[in-house]
Amino acid sequence: MLGKTTCVACNEWTSELDGWESTHPQLKVAKILLDQPGLGRFKIAHPWVAEVDMLPWNVLFIDGEISKQWAGSGTSRLENRLARIIG
Repeated sequence: MLGKTTCVACNEWTSELDGWESTHPQLKVAKILLDQPGLGRFKIAHPWVAEVDMLPWNVLFIDGEISKQWAGSGTSRLENRLARIIG
């Protein structure tokens, strides 16, 4: 999940994710705060980050490749996408 420290919706999504029990044990959730220092390497490795215009922004990586990405929050939306991609 991409967010910013000042983003209220990002903080709410973080709280929801903290209380969520995934049905996909192989899933790892990471939060990247775009307004924190030290993200230069990440932004260089992932130039698509410059195109992100809404937060929170979710990205599903499978084997290091982007499989799906979308704006917004909600564990039901996340579960639906995981079911379509992972099964």
